[in-house]
Amino acid sequence: MALVLANELLQAEIDATHISPAAREIARANAARLRLENRIRFQQTDLLQGLDCGAFDFVVSNPPYVGESEADQVQLEVRKYEPRNAVFAGETGVEVLERLIPPARESLKPEGWLVMEISGTIADDVRKLLAGWNDVQVANDLQGIPRVIAARTT
Repeated sequence: MALVLANELLQAEIDATHISPAAREIARANAARLRLENRIRFQQTDLLQGLDCGAFDFVVSNPPYVGESEADQVQLEVRKYEPRNAVFAGETGVEVLERLIPPARESLKPEGWLVMEISGTIADDVRKLLAGWNDVQVANDLQGIPRVIAARTT
């Protein structure tokens, strides 16, 4: 996601975090291949740990959001080749989002936006987690399934 943002938002300063050192290195190599390596600061950390409070206009995340209870519904290719911690968030699918939303609010400037990829099965639960945020919006994918949720700080 950071690579797409760096390619599209030419004036943006982008910090990309990965909990996995291997994933971070793959992203770094892809950025170099696309000549975007000077536009993104790659960090190995869990979610937003260690990043400056109140420093960001946007926090954009593609976190794990599939519940273990839904494992049999995940495409075979994903189950077979993706690291489990990149796909599964815990039993219900909202566990990582529960850990992301509070520090995202602290990391954002006033009027900043949090944008996250989600699954349709957890959309209502994520809306509840965003109680107290402004302009909570859900966007559907091409199949009409809720896929992205965005909310703005006060």
